[in-house]
Amino acid sequence: MDFGNYNIQRIAKTISETTSIKGMISDVDPCISLWNKTTLGLLKTKKPEYYNAICSIIDKMGEASAKAQSLPYAITTSAKIQLNDNNLYLYAIENKAMGIIKVGKKKLFYRNLSGDFKEIEPLCVLDFYVSESCQRKGIGKLLFEAMTTHENMTAEKLAYDRPSPKLIAFLRKHYGLSDYIPQSNNFVIFKQYFSSKDNASLTSPYSKKDFYNTTKTSIENNNGMSSVSSNLSGQSQTNSKFFENFSQQPHESFSSKRGTHYNPITHQLHQDGNLNSTQKRTGKRMIAPPTSSISFF
Repeated sequence: MDFGNYNIQRIAKTISETTSIKGMISDVDPCISLWNKTTLGLLKTKKPEYYNAICSIIDKMGEASAKAQSLPYAITTSAKIQLNDNNLYLYAIENKAMGIIKVGKKKLFYRNLSGDFKEIEPLCVLDFYVSESCQRKGIGKLLFEAMTTHENMTAEKLAYDRPSPKLIAFLRKHYGLSDYIPQSNNFVIFKQYFSSKDNASLTSPYSKKDFYNTTKTSIENNNGMSSVSSNLSGQSQTNSKFFENFSQQPHESFSSKRGTHYNPITHQLHQDGNLNSTQKRTGKRMIAPPTSSISFF
């Protein structure tokens, strides 16, 4: 993508030399420059005549990336980069921009095969695009290597936001990454992410059992004679024999006289003329066990 008389490499080199920002020009390839809220802010202050040009280049590349991925709007803009702690790596030769990769940290909830959740905060690949006319020339690999080198990361330690089939194939081919569990948030995190000791400290598990353990309920009846205090992990304590056995077997309500039955939940006697012969003889009415459970989700 051509941008007239603006030499992108020269602009990046000028800012790098005047500010001594480490990594402004990539050690992997001098055609790759780093842009974020710091470098764009310095460009706006020191070289305002170039600021709008670089912002326009970033915006145009973001629009081209969105179009290539059939997205309704661009996820990479100069405004977003200056508002967030994102790093944009731009591959350009003189006035021609050829590719971008944008990364930034995000807090994510990851669900494993057991249904448990972990809260993690990985560095995420948020956008990755190489111009159609420049593809299959190694530019994408150079961009990716420049990013991982500067961020001190490896491919398996990254999360990928809605990766395209091309990116999935790219990661499989160059880094042997293919095994992952689909997530509802559409981020792809490969299995190797969790095999790294460096990432073990970044995770904090949130399972259903943990959720129950953090919630406690106290139930007291109106006359204060009995109470049920339980945590939702299943370790319940109760003074009522009825509640202990209710979920395991059918239960009986006993009558003080024939034709009435006692409800242990409401503590009331009820007249019932529809008892069968056995119930009339024994004075007992069978109460079926519950057929459904309460879900907290």
